[in-house]
Amino acid sequence: MMMNRKDWYLSNQSGNDDNSNVPLQLCKIYLSKYKELDNKGKLEFKTYLNTVVSELTPSCKIPKVGTTSYNNIQGIALFFSMVAKSGLIFNDSYRSLNIKQHFNDCIDESAIMRSSRSDRNETFRSTYGGEASLNFSSNANLQKELEDKLGFEVINSGHNSYLYYDKECSSINMHVDRKEYEINVLVKLSHTFKNGQRSKLILWDSNLGPIENEIPIGNVLAFHANGTIHGRLECADDEKITLLSMGFVPKQIDL
Repeated sequence: MMMNRKDWYLSNQSGNDDNSNVPLQLCKIYLSKYKELDNKGKLEFKTYLNTVVSELTPSCKIPKVGTTSYNNIQGIALFFSMVAKSGLIFNDSYRSLNIKQHFNDCIDESAIMRSSRSDRNETFRSTYGGEASLNFSSNANLQKELEDKLGFEVINSGHNSYLYYDKECSSINMHVDRKEYEINVLVKLSHTFKNGQRSKLILWDSNLGPIENEIPIGNVLAFHANGTIHGRLECADDEKITLLSMGFVPKQIDL
């Protein structure tokens, strides 16, 4: 189809690990390949690079700066930032958005959903959001905050889910989200720990590299998830986190 794993690792060695230009050089390779593809091929190529990033960050372990793995992720981050919008949009308290009732309703709903059938991953689990999450995602204040920050109209894609990081070492590898979560709005519903907090959201900045982002309980954090590599660091012993994730897209997008 495109580059296989062997080809990718060969291209990976084209620069010197200490050379700060390696990520940019790799980004140019990816962009050149991307421009040759049709729409289906472009989607497959982005999926391929997404898989590479995930494989390089097991349990969201970030490679050491300057290593081959780090340089390749940085190159891929640059690529994604050039073919999609990327970066943090806002990180505000639900109180400033006047959506406390939605927050409380989703706490109750997430507790009910936790015991329902869920997608079981190796390190975390998720369930589809219910009526409370849909009401939250259609709130006028949240919608206005997003559109004011973005400068264009958005709609909820209909894809909302609860994420449960509720066992030791729960995490998620670095990745970018699919189109339905082009804009991902995360709400931290609960976070408990006894032996110290360890798990944080990582957003990989296309210029600065990985940045830890703390989401206090009740905060609403929005970011361009289809163009920003992101993941969650492993939970410590007895650390448990519940998040609501709501997908938004530009109003004119065809899903």
